[in-house]
Amino acid sequence: LQHMAPEEAWAALMPLTKLGKVLGELHLEINVPEDIELLDIPAGKTDIQRLFYWHIFKAFYRPDMTLDELNHMNFDWYTPRNAHRQTPEQVRAWCSEIALQIEHERIEQAGITIIARKRGHLEGGEKTPRA
Repeated sequence: LQHMAPEEAWAALMPLTKLGKVLGELHLEINVPEDIELLDIPAGKTDIQRLFYWHIFKAFYRPDMTLDELNHMNFDWYTPRNAHRQTPEQVRAWCSEIALQIEHERIEQAGITIIARKRGHLEGGEKTPRA
């Protein structure tokens, strides 16, 4: 997709988006009998659309979104040339290397959210008072 014109990539993703919508509209829950470590799929009950989205291919679905909005989500996922995934450990190490104190961390399948401040600085940019 990265080598296509944006209009071509948009059109090429539409069948995938339609499949994601169909999977979501099934409202089908399955039971994965045991962990599938090869694909990082945990055992247990899961929605079929979420199983595909998190472990097989990204085909976003939300019932309150139009087909074009869903396709936009997939377009944003698949078309960037320089998209990378990092581990929480990598992000923590980067913060440490540049003297950032992590104040909030949220790890989800969708990504990593970090709120951090430069060590020695208070909210609003003032420096920590010295004793």
